Amino acid sequence: MTIWRTLCGVVLALTLVACDTGKVPPVATPTDPTLPTDPTQPTDPTDPTDPTDPVTPVEPTDPVTSEQAKAAQALARTVLERWLAKDVAALTSLSGAAATEAAELIEPGTPRYDSLFGAGSWRYAAVVAWNRGALGAPRGDAERILVPFANLAGDEAACVDLRKTADAWTFLHVVRLPKAELDAFGQLL
Repeated sequence: MTIWRTLCGVVLALTLVACDTGKVPPVATPTDPTLPTDPTQPTDPTDPTDPTDPVTPVEPTDPVTSEQAKAAQALARTVLERWLAKDVAALTSLSGAAATEAAELIEPGTPRYDSLFGAGSWRYAAVVAWNRGALGAPRGDAERILVPFANLAGDEAACVDLRKTADAWTFLHVVRLPKAELDAFGQLL
């Protein structure tokens, strides 16, 4: 019986020492689920499942597009949709005043019309290949913006060429140029 008494005494002594030195985890106070809580404040610092600091959002990996770039892409998309429809009148309305005179020369069946919209036209083939897809990042300056929309053979790009008039950006033409020249043209907008 003295052995049992000794063992009980040792266990009791160890328990008292553990409680006295803070080795036993504290008991958490239950919370009322109907009360609002602040999820950034831990309710029990020893509980690793409690939330800690608020999580900061991850920085976006895509560059933020400027308002000027969005406007240039919107105008380029409209141009390409009208080009796909072979709508010379709408394309003329998106261009400057000088385009009205040139539009008179672009009638179905004429060589100029065929060079722009015909079966052998690289411009029309590029617009068809675009098929209302994504547009490239606009590049330019205060006077001119190029919006790439298709990759062509020979490391070239097809672009919508936009020019600044007195009060607005207007459509000038669909152009092709080497990608190195496009990359060197102006700054990304």
